[in-house]
Amino acid sequence: MEASGERMTDARRTRGRRVAVSVSVLGLAAVTGLWLSRVPIATGVIDRHLAAKGVRARYHIDDLGLGRQRLTKVVIGDPRHPDLVADWVETVTDMGLSGPRLVAIHAGHVRARGRHVDGRLTLGEIDRLLSGGGGGAFTLPAIDVALDDARMRIETPYGDAGLALTGHGRLDGGFAGRFALIAGRLGTADCAGRRVSVAGTVRSTGRDRRGGYGLDLDGPVRAASLACAGTSIAAPRLATTATLVLGRLGDSTLRAEVATGAIVHPQARAAALSGTVSGRLGTGSDHRMTLRLAARDLAALGTRAGRLSLEIGRAHV
Repeated sequence: MEASGERMTDARRTRGRRVAVSVSVLGLAAVTGLWLSRVPIATGVIDRHLAAKGVRARYHIDDLGLGRQRLTKVVIGDPRHPDLVADWVETVTDMGLSGPRLVAIHAGHVRARGRHVDGRLTLGEIDRLLSGGGGGAFTLPAIDVALDDARMRIETPYGDAGLALTGHGRLDGGFAGRFALIAGRLGTADCAGRRVSVAGTVRSTGRDRRGGYGLDLDGPVRAASLACAGTSIAAPRLATTATLVLGRLGDSTLRAEVATGAIVHPQARAAALSGTVSGRLGTGSDHRMTLRLAARDLAALGTRAGRLSLEIGRAHV
């Protein structure tokens, strides 16, 4: 009787071990299947999000981890004329009550296109990712961004320019970095600078009460020459502090310390010009500026002056 009981106990233990092994194998297979299928699952989530925004995109998922995704060969917009291309983009996501949300983006070797239209900077289909939907108000998302070698071509009514940017921080307030901008010609038909360059620091200051986003810029503006209304100015340089208001560029402000080389007008000449310019950019040709300038070694209409000062309280340029 005792031997029979022991055999029954051993049989139950053997069946228990087999069940445990079977459950473990099935669990491991399920986990393995989910792990192997994480790329198509992630691809489906990304594709659905882009489709809901009406954004065309191509990319390759290079790596996936817990809350982290690395995309390579990223193209956004029309593949023939993309709005953005990037060698790689790493995203960090967090799970909230409403599902996953994007909290950070790191990107390298980014190339983008922008246009200045009706006082706004538009980034093509990227605008749809920055708005609440198709055609919504311009917003900057509350995410941390790190950019390594990002460049943009900007088309404006005043001329085309190239922008380079590196930096990191929260995009809607707290981003800080360095930038450089160059343009062969920048200005209007009767007033333009040649070989214009700007380099300095940039910092996002957040959203104001009217829905615009502030960008503080600090750095020198240089040009090989400036020609306005028959007057030519050699080597103008402006040590500039400016605040751009994204979404309402007309409300942007600047202050600059001015220094130039020789100034030539059909009826006057000066060895140099110095002073300050400050005011609001405005829209179109309505740029409201305050000018305090001094000309050195001025010659005009047969007279000469070692120094002549000029102050204009509110000039409409």
